[in-house]
Amino acid sequence: MRSHFLPDSNRGCILPQPTQRVGTLRTVPPTPPQKRPDRARLADPKTALQQLTLFAQSLLQKNDLGDLLWNIAQNIGDLLGFEDCVVYLAEPQGLVQSAAFGIKNPRDRQIYGRLVLPVGKGIVGAVAATGRPERVADTRQDPRYIADAVRGLSELAVPIVYSGRVIGVLDSEATTVDAYSATDRKSTRL
Repeated sequence: MRSHFLPDSNRGCILPQPTQRVGTLRTVPPTPPQKRPDRARLADPKTALQQLTLFAQSLLQKNDLGDLLWNIAQNIGDLLGFEDCVVYLAEPQGLVQSAAFGIKNPRDRQIYGRLVLPVGKGIVGAVAATGRPERVADTRQDPRYIADAVRGLSELAVPIVYSGRVIGVLDSEATTVDAYSATDRKSTRL
């Protein structure tokens, strides 16, 4: 069951309507996660604005949905210093991992162990069903958590909204407890 609601400044990312599936399944196990990069480069408002401007300009240059999704995963993961960042798109069979940064994407446009989650199941599925972002400080304490390639200890999931409908979820997991701040949650909204 998909949630339909009007987007506002407090909810989600806005992307074009999905028209194609992207990526391929990778069967080689991923490398262990690396330490999170220093976030100091975004602490300075001028630097942050420059980085976000470059990101926005790069989005305008994308020719298809696949390019756009991979660009979003890469830039959000890199700019915010996330260990991983995965874009799920709502497809008839469920929420499909369609682009990734970090452990789920060891190289090129390949997704290791692609997951398909039912809407309403897990943290990602709950975000898709409710249209509300969630920041989980300790996934070991949340029975909804569904493990991926590496068990995350904290998770941030934000709905992707288009024309009042949740069309996907932007999700990031970290190998440390309470890795995400309220600022991270706000920063993932485009």
